[in-house]
Amino acid sequence: MVSRTVDALAQPDQGALLETVRHPTDGRRRLVYLTEAGQAVLAKLKTIIDNTQETA
Repeated sequence: MVSRTVDALAQPDQGALLETVRHPTDGRRRLVYLTEAGQAVLAKLKTIIDNTQETA
């Protein structure tokens, strides 16, 4: 289930929030990095969460 989610978020035609790279020594593992678009979404989510906590 996690692999499918990562694959969906890494689709370049959908704005690719993630980039995946094979682990250099263990080809079964993947390293997952946020793209610029992913970092922007993360920043927005952090702002929303911070604002929600301030009003609670």
